[in-house]
Amino acid sequence: MSVRLFERIHTMATQPIFVNKTETAQRESTLMALMPFIVIALILAVSFLAGCQQRPSADTVARPTVKKMVEPALLSRADIKKDGAAETLRFKFADGAQLSEVADMSLTLDMSLTGAMSLDKKMRISTHITLDSQVDAVSARGANVSSKIVGFKMDTDQPVALPDYKGARFSTVRTASGNTADFKYLGGADMHSESLDAALKQGYASQVFELPERAVKPGDTWTATKNVKANNLQGVTLELAMTATYVGDLTRNGRRLAVVRVDVKIGGGGSVSQGPASGYMKANGRSLGVVLFDIARGIVVESKHQATIAVAGTIRAQGQSVKMMISADAVTKEQTVLKPSTAKAKPSTKS
Repeated sequence: MSVRLFERIHTMATQPIFVNKTETAQRESTLMALMPFIVIALILAVSFLAGCQQRPSADTVARPTVKKMVEPALLSRADIKKDGAAETLRFKFADGAQLSEVADMSLTLDMSLTGAMSLDKKMRISTHITLDSQVDAVSARGANVSSKIVGFKMDTDQPVALPDYKGARFSTVRTASGNTADFKYLGGADMHSESLDAALKQGYASQVFELPERAVKPGDTWTATKNVKANNLQGVTLELAMTATYVGDLTRNGRRLAVVRVDVKIGGGGSVSQGPASGYMKANGRSLGVVLFDIARGIVVESKHQATIAVAGTIRAQGQSVKMMISADAVTKEQTVLKPSTAKAKPSTKS
């Protein structure tokens, strides 16, 4: 779960996508982790304000609606056992342990601007990332993990130059509950290192999937919340509220996997400030997916999430305004492989 939806989408958001080629080094999402959708809209609106001559009409920003989501098909499998004993689900780490983490994301983004500038834009983005990670040390504080992007591919239907972050290195501290702290970018990417640093840093900060402190059995539910501020969009705060349910157990290759349904409600907004522009925005969205957690080894072996978000806002600059409306739909798939090791895994004592 270390490579998040927000990191992958925000990487695209920080590149010169549109006609004025404006480049920023910002960061929040997303994931999940989903702030990048908002950032793209704000950047686009601000970019087009220069030179606009028309006056806007109303400034009222209503919270947008989002489409309904379909329950993950995996949850309906007949071989999920729902009578298992209570378990304490914890991420486990071993000195020297090595992980291979692969993530795929597909995104469809619809944007419209009205008022001082009119625009309708639709774009599709797909991203593939392979991350090699190693546990350098385990302490009461958590596991010190160093990571390197060993595979990176991004495609879009837009005629733009795309970044390549293969070779980028960074370190984090991961805890037994799933939190990640102390992100440090160590370099290695050939281009846009500042935006990549910001994207990865806030991507980890916006993680919302957490394991409970108590033992849980199939049918039990727990929650976690997080407020995430955009680094360079003063006043914007996303509210992420996770509800996780231990659905039951699957057996795969002889291993017991906890099936966890993860439902994240996305809200928030606020006054925004970006250079000479300011305004207000509201967000409404949801991320729904399934995590397969290897109970004995303490890792997420596989996850799949669908996400939808809608953003409405008004941006003003130099006496002119642009209204924006964005809808975005994304699907992410992640897999983690624990490479063979003789090290003994142990849980961190800090959550």
